[in-house]
Amino acid sequence: MTKYSKFFAITVMAASLTTAAMAQTSGQQSTPPATPPPAQGQGGAQGGGQGRGPGMSPDAMVESMTKELGLSEEQQTKIKEILTKQQADMKAVRDQQLPREEAMPKMREIRDNATKAINAVLTPDQQKKYAEMQEKMRQGSNGGPRPGGPGL
Repeated sequence: MTKYSKFFAITVMAASLTTAAMAQTSGQQSTPPATPPPAQGQGGAQGGGQGRGPGMSPDAMVESMTKELGLSEEQQTKIKEILTKQQADMKAVRDQQLPREEAMPKMREIRDNATKAINAVLTPDQQKKYAEMQEKMRQGSNGGPRPGGPGL
């Protein structure tokens, strides 16, 4: 093969591979998943500390908080409303498919607002225990940092 023939052959192969990769990528983006991803409610354990990650519903979080903090029925109702709103707000941000640099501050603000609202419902003693719960979640169940680091 001549020098130009080899160059032409390599160029054609590269173009073919690029086209195939682009077709595969665009096919993946336009095809909805067979099953929806688990509901995310912060975090998840990624939620920056309140354990509201994939699969952690507001009901489950309230149940966990009730066990840890001894919430009254009135507190449970108010906190469930706060967590349900937070979950919806987080979903709205995720649905916008913003770049990470734009989504992260919005999600942090949502999480911080929910934390403030929850603290307003708790007694001072419960607030202290809640802060400890959040820190435990940030650190992971084994006491060390979670993979991916703190925050979202």
